[in-house]
Amino acid sequence: MTVNGATELLGVIGHPISHSFSPVMHNAALRHLGLNHIYVPMEINPVNLEKAIQGLTALGFKGVNVTLPFKEAVIPYLDKLSTRASTVGSVNTIVVHPDGKTSGYNTDGQGFSLALKEDLNFKCEGKRVLILGAGGACRAVAMEAALSGAGQIIIAGRTLQKAQALIERVRQYFPSTQSSFIDIKHPELQKQVQECDLLVNATSLGMKPEDPMLIDPSWLSAKTHIYDLIYNPLETPLLREARKRGCPAANGLTMLIGQGAASFYIWLDIKPPLDIMRKAILDHLNLEE
Repeated sequence: MTVNGATELLGVIGHPISHSFSPVMHNAALRHLGLNHIYVPMEINPVNLEKAIQGLTALGFKGVNVTLPFKEAVIPYLDKLSTRASTVGSVNTIVVHPDGKTSGYNTDGQGFSLALKEDLNFKCEGKRVLILGAGGACRAVAMEAALSGAGQIIIAGRTLQKAQALIERVRQYFPSTQSSFIDIKHPELQKQVQECDLLVNATSLGMKPEDPMLIDPSWLSAKTHIYDLIYNPLETPLLREARKRGCPAANGLTMLIGQGAASFYIWLDIKPPLDIMRKAILDHLNLEE
């Protein structure tokens, strides 16, 4: 990739940002398509977030992705939100228009739906969905499941205030979907795990070998589909235990690629090569190992 005076800028903002694999997959897609763009990671101090958003226009960026902890915090600094971003209440994609105005989008849910379809052959319609965690990742998953017609959504979180706020948002936009929350340490969680059709881990637990499991693996049955948003490592303890019990199970790699591809299309009006993006991440993971 040659960088010159005509190179157009894309990127991702977060704090921290060193863990992000977005530059790996996006730059691989840009190279493959022969586009004179570069995608750069940018560490932003939270106190400078508003200035950073203003700086995107000044520096000539076409757009950026947004990762933790800024997905909700950027909203007041944007000029417009897509319907999906407004519904979800978070932004992971920003477009900088030629006139300097900014629009916020959320493609996390599209990535989640793609992953359920391709990796698990699962449809949420009419199903019982249990989500572990109540943070930013859970928000997009819960709203997408409701948008896809889930019959029931249960949020199991440590911070009940966050879980309750999310459930109230689901009820506001999707009143026909039954929704509830539960303390992740409550004994009732076992029953919820045993009865759900889809179990989603939307926490960071599982990224480290020493991380505890949030559920007892013996609660799982082969009928339950398991989706873990973590993609590094490719097999978390939850996925390993689920597969031992015959559960259809998948990691978060396809969701990562799917949401990135949707962002790519929003910025450039070009569908990126998903196979190239996936290979770039897998090659990068192998190099890290």
